[in-house]
Amino acid sequence: MFEWLFKVPRHAYEQGELVFGGELGWIWWLAAALLVGLSVGFARRLKGWPLGRRFAIHTLQFAAVALLLTILAGPALQILRVAEGVNTVAILVDTSSSMALPDANGASSRLDAAKRLIAEGIGGSEKTAIFQFDDRLRPAGSVAALDAT
Repeated sequence: MFEWLFKVPRHAYEQGELVFGGELGWIWWLAAALLVGLSVGFARRLKGWPLGRRFAIHTLQFAAVALLLTILAGPALQILRVAEGVNTVAILVDTSSSMALPDANGASSRLDAAKRLIAEGIGGSEKTAIFQFDDRLRPAGSVAALDAT
């Protein structure tokens, strides 16, 4: 039932964290004030009703307002764990003719500096895909295959 209702496996909730992604700010507070004001206004109309019935109605109103405000806040499940071996890191390298110019140190070209940075930054645990682009995007295959055009 849980998986059908939320469309996410139960174990994902154990690994993840519930976050609110709604960037509503003042709109959320305005909606909260409006809904609370409507609830108080409606409560005044129930003064002649029995206490038990008023309590039940107020409880249901509070639950409805809380549910609406939660929906407005934009709840989301954030899972920070990276699945081993499934993810690929794409590296895009500019290989236009401007990359053949000397870098800030003047010792080598900008492309050579980029190749060094890529070679130093690639670890053994990630799967990487290297692409080069100038006027179009092409797969490079390896760092050594990068060439400025």
